[in-house]
Amino acid sequence: MTSKQVITGAIVGYIFVLGFGGVAYFFLPEIKEAIPALAMTPQPNEITADEPRVAEDEAEREQAERAKAEAEAAEKRRQEAEAKRAKEQELAAAREARVETLTSGMKESLRGGVTLYTFSDGSKMSSGVHLRPFVMRGYEDVVLKNEICYYYSIYDDIPTNWVHGDALSVQADGQTFWFQLDPDKRRDHLASDAESLTERFVSTADDNALAMLRAVAKAGNVTLYYYKTGGVGCTTVMSREELRRIRDMVELYDLLSVEIME
Repeated sequence: MTSKQVITGAIVGYIFVLGFGGVAYFFLPEIKEAIPALAMTPQPNEITADEPRVAEDEAEREQAERAKAEAEAAEKRRQEAEAKRAKEQELAAAREARVETLTSGMKESLRGGVTLYTFSDGSKMSSGVHLRPFVMRGYEDVVLKNEICYYYSIYDDIPTNWVHGDALSVQADGQTFWFQLDPDKRRDHLASDAESLTERFVSTADDNALAMLRAVAKAGNVTLYYYKTGGVGCTTVMSREELRRIRDMVELYDLLSVEIME
């Protein structure tokens, strides 16, 4: 290469450098502004470094809120169960106290694993017809028995003797209940001195008998008419003491029935 060619090449290179520098001089400010803007422009589907942490924090917050709500619900259920249990214990204690009060005036006897609650007659009954329900309590059930008892004494001023009844009518404050009695289930008894006699019917209280006893327990005036169809009969107005005894016996039956169910 000749010296002339070397000088020519140097001059061309110098001119190229001057041209590139001029272009850079004029467009450099725009390039400087574009680069930060380009860096700040969100790119499609671009995931920043903070997004996974934000999602994780949100999930933890929701989990904490669910745990708190579940804990509060569990605590509410516990308090409700505790209140219910306390109420049941309170009611059970009240029932037990009431049963003790009721049975304190009754005769309690045990027969074959069954406890009988009856009212003991301290003296002889007055002549007439009487309702004498009693309660039988076993291990798994409670039964209310209905006893209809007709009593006659030669010393009482009533016109009847033997009735051999087969029916009973009960009027309790305007309500009337009627029972057909089976003569084959009647138990007749004449005293050894022949001065008194009884006719008795004992049966488990069915729905009609239970409804009658409840009505009698609430009534202020009750009249019984025990009779033989087409024959003689006996009318008796129940005393306040008899009404109280029936009221106590029905209440005892209800209380013991609740205990058995529990």
